[in-house]
Amino acid sequence: MQIEQDQRHRMPVFFGPAPGPRQMPAGRADPKNSPRRTLISLVCRADASGLEPLLPSGFSLWGEPRLVFEAQRLAEIDWLAGRGYDTFGVKIPVRYDKGDGPMYGHLLTVLFENLPDPIITGREELGFAKLYCEIDFPRLADDALEVACSWLGFEFFRLEAEGLAPATEAQGSGGQAPQGVFHFRYFPRVGEPGKSDVAQITFTPAANPDARVLGRRSGHGRARFRRGSWEDLPTLHYLVDRLAGLALEDSGQLTVVESVGGKDLSDTVCLTR
Repeated sequence: MQIEQDQRHRMPVFFGPAPGPRQMPAGRADPKNSPRRTLISLVCRADASGLEPLLPSGFSLWGEPRLVFEAQRLAEIDWLAGRGYDTFGVKIPVRYDKGDGPMYGHLLTVLFENLPDPIITGREELGFAKLYCEIDFPRLADDALEVACSWLGFEFFRLEAEGLAPATEAQGSGGQAPQGVFHFRYFPRVGEPGKSDVAQITFTPAANPDARVLGRRSGHGRARFRRGSWEDLPTLHYLVDRLAGLALEDSGQLTVVESVGGKDLSDTVCLTR
């Protein structure tokens, strides 16, 4: 078995370099036209005392304590040969203090996806905090939408909005636009609970020059978590219950952005070693 230099490998490594979003057959990448994306973002006021314990060392809340719920429908993805999948993520606006000055952006606490391939590649190669769940868009119309997340049939989250209308570009917090998304990349040490082989901060810059916005709508949205027991959500109940207790309000400003094109996230960097 040989690990080839300058090639991306993932388990199982026995078979050579692994294809994925950052390693495609020559000529197949199409960042100008892939993917087609519907991004739904809902911002809700939250409790600082609940958010702060979630932050890694070096991070603090940025502006008013908020939770950002994001759902995406991705289609015509080049690295999946035209197929698609859906996502649901929870972010916290944060400031990160490092040696050469502060950075501002969103800390991704969890990103649910309904396909294993992007979960595996994003966790191993980039450090995204990804998990699996079922994601359904039962209603996605011009003026209304719904998104439902469940695990083996138990629905634990629903986002909905009505009265959507065309909107202009949203502004950043206090005039400062987010610089990107922070991640905490963590891999446990085998046989030693509580210890890690990898514990790093990684960062995905916001710049996405190949993405073109096709349309934008805004309105008022509502998010609802449904707490579950261990029997309902044996591997997720601890996380869902924690998220359910963070928001002070379950409604807020919602935006829907339709776009086409994008990057493969290979600009993600490691900020700590």
